[in-house]
Amino acid sequence: MSYDLPCFSNTQPLVGFDGTIYVATFLNWGDDTELEDVSSYVIALNPDGSEKWVKEFKAC
Repeated sequence: MSYDLPCFSNTQPLVGFDGTIYVATFLNWGDDTELEDVSSYVIALNPDGSEKWVKEFKAC
């Protein structure tokens, strides 16, 4: 199973009691990055690797 994340993640996935896989991501950004371009995500995947839902969190 594989899933292309929208950005970097340095966390371990978590598996819920129902088999749902949760992954958190974030963007690395530097001094030249516009704050409105920065997003983090929480992604839920079904046990077969298909996408269950995605929640985007904007920086501002």
